[in-house]
Formats: sequence, structure tokens, C-alpha cells
Amino acid sequence: MRISIIPEDGWANFESSKSIEKLIWETLKCRDIGGAWEYHSFTSNSSFWSNGGFSLALQFEDDECKKVQNIEMVNPAPQSAELNQLVELFETQYGLISNRC
Repeated sequence: MRISIIPEDGWANFESSKSIEKLIWETLKCRDIGGAWEYHSFTSNSSFWSNGGFSLALQFEDDECKKVQNIEMVNPAPQSAELNQLVELFETQYGLISNRC
């Protein structure tokens, strides 16, 4: 399942970008610190976490990485508990909407 995370009013007015980034880092533990997730930064304004067929892509507005521009997840069955947790926290703590397709 592919999941797009968006604020109701769009990312331009969203004020919690740094909190979202911190939440992702705290939830998706990287392999280099004993976790299961691989982390990549292919461009100066993006981050990508993967674990087998599961992934999360985080893109920022610019190279300063102050404002989130896009969050996309791939969470096929059986679903990743970490990605499910993030979706729930995005919705309940930040009022974000998850579009699933």
C-alpha cells in the first residue's frame, strides 16, 4: 500500500516540520545504531528510509531542510508496525491526512 501524508491546508502553512523529522528519526531506527532501517540521503533536500519492501521518503522544500514538502510511504502487507505507528502519530498529534492507494 502506498500512503501519502499531507496537511489539510498544504505543506506551505505547516509549522511542525522539524517535529515531524525528529519523530521519523526516533521511530525508524537505523542499522548503524542497531535498528532495522537503512537510511539514504540521495539529494541535499531529501531523506529515504527502507527496510525490505517498506519505505518512507521525506522531501524538504529546499536545501536548508526547514519545511517538509512531501512524505510518501510504501507499506505492503504484512504492514510495518513502525510505519503504522508513524501514520497514527501524524494523524493524531499533527492533524495530517493519510491518503492510501
